[in-house]
Amino acid sequence: MTHLTPRAAFAVCLFTLGAATAADPPTWRTDYATARKEAEKANLPLLVVVGTDQCFYCRKQETVTFVDRQVTEFVAGKFIPLKLDASKEAEFARAMRVTVYPTTVIAGPDGKVYAYLAGYQAPDQFLELSKKAVALLPPAEKPFEKAATLASRAKPEVKPPTAVKAVGPSEAPKGASGAKELLASVKALHTADRFAESLELVDVLAAQHQGTPEVEEAMNVAFAIKADTDKLAAAVEQQDERTVARYMALAEAWAAKGRGREAIALYEKAVKLAPSTRSADVVRVKLQKLYAEYPIIRAER
Repeated sequence: MTHLTPRAAFAVCLFTLGAATAADPPTWRTDYATARKEAEKANLPLLVVVGTDQCFYCRKQETVTFVDRQVTEFVAGKFIPLKLDASKEAEFARAMRVTVYPTTVIAGPDGKVYAYLAGYQAPDQFLELSKKAVALLPPAEKPFEKAATLASRAKPEVKPPTAVKAVGPSEAPKGASGAKELLASVKALHTADRFAESLELVDVLAAQHQGTPEVEEAMNVAFAIKADTDKLAAAVEQQDERTVARYMALAEAWAAKGRGREAIALYEKAVKLAPSTRSADVVRVKLQKLYAEYPIIRAER
């Protein structure tokens, strides 16, 4: 009869336990575009694991969590599983804001993210958090209803948030009198310290009335703005504020249609673009309300 040392006995015990609880791992896809198409066709969420070949905890999650029987049974038929190497898909990792390996991302069939599980997730932890994420997903649409539902979604009508109408090349006044009107507007905007709008109107004037004395005079105004660092800095800030206003208008339109996560993405862009403005303070208040209504699960380990 062979006698086992305590260490060997423990190893046998661990192997037996693993054999009893382990199962075949998910069938991982390796191309995001292909997985997205498959997810949309099957109307199933994506389970995206982002890691690297050199990551110890990536291997541990792969060989412990994703062979656990309860995990594999939960994933099977409920997700399109996708595994990506961040060292080869660096652009994707940046776009998904992945900075910790592994990170497990749970997204809808349309690519909208509902959960970030950052770091190694043990089987119980993975099941708990991923089930919460699945609960956030919208009700699955029936295949025959999906096309009709998508077709019925009207594109939101977004009106310019500013009172001053932006003048494009096709709308600019024509002829000599038009050039004079535009030049007068360029000067008036400059005098009112609305430097960004003044510069934009200079471009319109140059495009519509090339070679005229008015263009030369307008270019002098543009040079005066660009040569003055205070004026140029103000122009950049004004342009940012106008972009923020557009983000806010579109975000409100999305929120009014119940598309809260699209609204959140735009509000976050607005805050990032102009964090110190009064508009950013307003946006932060709106974001807190939307975060409560449309939560995104984040697990940091």
